[in-house]
Amino acid sequence: MRYDRSNPMDALKREPSVRGVLAFGLAAAVALGAIGIWSEVRTTRVRAENVERVVAAAGLGPATAHPLGGGCGRARRLFRWETDSAVGTACAGPRDKVELREISRR
Repeated sequence: MRYDRSNPMDALKREPSVRGVLAFGLAAAVALGAIGIWSEVRTTRVRAENVERVVAAAGLGPATAHPLGGGCGRARRLFRWETDSAVGTACAGPRDKVELREISRR
């Protein structure tokens, strides 16, 4: 069979194998999952740092913040923070917004 050299599609006569298509789809899914997990871990770490910064700026001393999960609404996360003199919760996000909620002195 003779191919017309003016048509570049004639060089692509071989159809993709099912194995190659599945491997590409699997690699894409793994890559997107890894990006999603990395993004979530990074966002949680940055928000915890923002909570610690706001608590220290409120005059309560250096704090450690731990994520508790949802409960603050859309695109926000609830954190529990602790200092030597107080304990409380804060909502962090989106971006660098932090709202201190409950504060109880020790």
